[in-house]
Amino acid sequence: MSDNKLRIYQLPIKHPLKFRPFVEWTAHQTYPEADDYECIYTSTMPEDTSLALEEIFAKFNSDGKPNEYLGHSLSISDVVVIDRDGESYAYYCDTVSFMMLQNFIPPYVPNVDSEEYRKGYAQAIKDFNTPMTPIMEAWTYSRCPRCHEDFSDFEENDDGYITRCMSMIRCPFCGQKLEW
Repeated sequence: MSDNKLRIYQLPIKHPLKFRPFVEWTAHQTYPEADDYECIYTSTMPEDTSLALEEIFAKFNSDGKPNEYLGHSLSISDVVVIDRDGESYAYYCDTVSFMMLQNFIPPYVPNVDSEEYRKGYAQAIKDFNTPMTPIMEAWTYSRCPRCHEDFSDFEENDDGYITRCMSMIRCPFCGQKLEW
């Protein structure tokens, strides 16, 4: 079985640098990071396949996209990650070509067929079904560190208590990853 994979990452729709060229990242004194992106496509590549980036771009901008591909056409600000022989190579789709990203390290993608994954999944279901402990009795708001928009990150339980909505991991306005 091949360990060679093709992964495509796209920014959330409200991210301020979505569909923006790489020079705008540097103008904002920032760099594309895997935490800002969502992996929208993963595929195993046969070992004898050597897809060029231009071929990948053409494939994901045509009617011949794979059925399981649910993202928009491959565009500026998207990142293509190719895993080959234990090494990962990330490429930023820029205005006229691809640019290699040195420090773009995608998050761990578990092997869903492994015993470790099945045990973790069972524990997550058990944790999900455990009632949350009330921690507040008044509404408060959080402020996004990037766009400075206020939003509620608390929700009311059936018993009338207010609890923090820990499932919110990104700002609803700009897509900034939130840390609790």
